[in-house]
Amino acid sequence: MVIGTAKANQIRNFQVLVVRRKVSAPPFSRSSREGGDFDYQSIMCARVDDRRNLKNMPEDMPQENSRGKHITAIAIFVLALTLSAAAFSQTTAPDPKSVPVVDGAVGPCSADFIVTDSTGAAVYAAKINVHIAYRFGSFHKLDLEVSTNADGKARFTGLPDHLKRGLTFYSSEGDRTGESFDDPAVTCKAQFTVALQKKTQ
Repeated sequence: MVIGTAKANQIRNFQVLVVRRKVSAPPFSRSSREGGDFDYQSIMCARVDDRRNLKNMPEDMPQENSRGKHITAIAIFVLALTLSAAAFSQTTAPDPKSVPVVDGAVGPCSADFIVTDSTGAAVYAAKINVHIAYRFGSFHKLDLEVSTNADGKARFTGLPDHLKRGLTFYSSEGDRTGESFDDPAVTCKAQFTVALQKKTQ
């Protein structure tokens, strides 16, 4: 631990000082044979019991620089903020071509949808809803919703395979709607193409 002159009045207990100074290579060492010197070595100073021993401290001993520590801490903080901002800016937006999937987690069946308008063009962000009443007495109930991607596609998974009344899917976008029905006991892997129509008055 390096002790600065400004903290000399705080020394009371046993402490060990490390002094770095340039020393010549000892005889028969590799560095001596090559005609070089050691760079810098750390040597241990004697124990310091009171502030009077500070007079014997070498003048060239490095001193603690609190200002430098503060600057280093600020630099690290700024660097962390910069890296965080860069990571946030590089976060990719959801892929509009990725097919949205909602898992009901109550069975092995699924239903795939392609939603179009009256001309056959894909409808983006159309909502598809289904109400599921399942198990004994249809007492368990579940409502699911998924939205279509840029290709008008969406998918439900984890649908039950035995239902008393089957499943009715309701598709909508704006003032246009569509319906489709499936009995999972007959078609466990259903596929639908739904053409939305404007609501009739």
